[in-house]
Amino acid sequence: MHTMTVHKRLLELGSNAREARQAETLLARFLPLGRPVEITDELLQAARAGYPATVAGLLAEEVEPDEDEIAAMAEAAAMNDGTLTDLDDFLREQRESAASIDRAG
Repeated sequence: MHTMTVHKRLLELGSNAREARQAETLLARFLPLGRPVEITDELLQAARAGYPATVAGLLAEEVEPDEDEIAAMAEAAAMNDGTLTDLDDFLREQRESAASIDRAG
């Protein structure tokens, strides 16, 4: 694994300083605090292009729920009266939405 700052990697991928700051701001909206996340070039390119749905979808695939989140999801599932979407369906819809936005953009 290669370690470097997100800013430096964005510059290596061709961003200028302004584009790098904008991409970093977009990433900051979705990065889970206190969780290790692998920042891939695919993720950086999506942030650089300004695709928030793609950034969110890619990060959602990286994050494993902790014990509290698993308990909260189980509680929500038990309370579901048919109006709630389960997590797998939500993530699938997010990925499909991100893919259609990327194709259109």
